[in-house]
Amino acid sequence: MSRLQLMLFLSLVVPPGAALAQDAAKEELAKRHYNLGEQLYRTSDYAGALVEFKKSHQLSGRPELLFNIARCHEVLAQLEEAVAAYERYLKERPDAPNADLVTSRLATLRKRLEVKRREDSEAEKKRRAEKEQRRRAGAERHEDRRQQPAERPSRWKRTAGWVTLGVGAAALCTGVIFGVMARGKAAEFEDGVAEGKLYYELDEIDSQGKRFNNVALATLIVGGVGVAAGGGMLIWDWISTRGERRSARLLPFASGGLAAHFSF
Repeated sequence: MSRLQLMLFLSLVVPPGAALAQDAAKEELAKRHYNLGEQLYRTSDYAGALVEFKKSHQLSGRPELLFNIARCHEVLAQLEEAVAAYERYLKERPDAPNADLVTSRLATLRKRLEVKRREDSEAEKKRRAEKEQRRRAGAERHEDRRQQPAERPSRWKRTAGWVTLGVGAAALCTGVIFGVMARGKAAEFEDGVAEGKLYYELDEIDSQGKRFNNVALATLIVGGVGVAAGGGMLIWDWISTRGERRSARLLPFASGGLAAHFSF
């Protein structure tokens, strides 16, 4: 059976009353959506009213509903949609009783839409300019970090290093001197014992030798710490002035120990 024959058959089978009943049902449903849209509009639920008016228009096709749809778009500041709906309304109802009012609203909306588009364009240009400015600032900061010169010699690290190193060296020298004096007192004590000196004389020599030995030990410790600290600060100052990349790793000695190895 061809398509034309099928359509003729259905037109004969489906009674005209059924088609009228379907149209009436659609009309009734469209009316319900319209009534609900009016209620929502009165309660300032313009978005909900817009949905109901659109459903009613889809079912009934009445051009009057386009005015309600346009009005909802206008209240919601959806200018482009409002202009399109008003224009369609005038096109489908050129003899509408409120045509002058709609024409006046269209003129106002088009001006507002033009201003909005201009403002949006300027805002977009401003956003792009700010984005480009941030990008350039970030690139400049990155370039500055890359081209940043090596740290200038730190005067306090260098000065403190040399002072500490000098104090440590002086303390080491003092410790060596007192160590020699302590050994001298030890030799004097042994000679005194051999010569048979009195007890209090030997005790005085021993006390002096112990004092010299304690001073030597203390100054040697202080000197060692000072030399190590001063040398460390001087090395730190030297490393901080180098612009090249540095790395440090531990390499085993042949004897099995470990030593810090720096590559510059």
